[in-house]
Amino acid sequence: DKLDRELLLAIQEVRSIIEPAAAALAATRATKQDRQRINAALVAMETSNDQASATAADKAFHLAILDATHNPVLQGFRGAIDTILSAVFVVAVDSIAGWFEENIANHAATARAIEEGDAKKARKAMEQVLGYTHSKLSRKNAGAVRRAARPSGTRSLRKA
Repeated sequence: DKLDRELLLAIQEVRSIIEPAAAALAATRATKQDRQRINAALVAMETSNDQASATAADKAFHLAILDATHNPVLQGFRGAIDTILSAVFVVAVDSIAGWFEENIANHAATARAIEEGDAKKARKAMEQVLGYTHSKLSRKNAGAVRRAARPSGTRSLRKA
């Protein structure tokens, strides 16, 4: 468990290097279609009602931002970011109650900054997204806290 958490923290460190810069670039380079994809992924996150749809929406959000940079080298990180997000979800969503729901506002701030074309705000907002996840993963008992299984179809991923 400790090794898994240390590896995830190292992965988060890599994300903190790539994703805030990508958000800043997306704010200045995103096309109308790029912004629509980012916003559609955010709506999907907000309305997800199970772990599978939440994971898919969150991945779509982060990958849409990478695509919106229109930088082929950054876009080359899509596969790595996709794999990283899967690993983070397996540990964080399953082990840390409220993690997904509580971080949606930070994702929304990122989407809003990109929509406004504000690179500085987009970078800062993505730093908040990643900082929140980092803080949850670095909690001493993060791996020990298990959420109770819920019946499928319940609205447990989103706070009212």
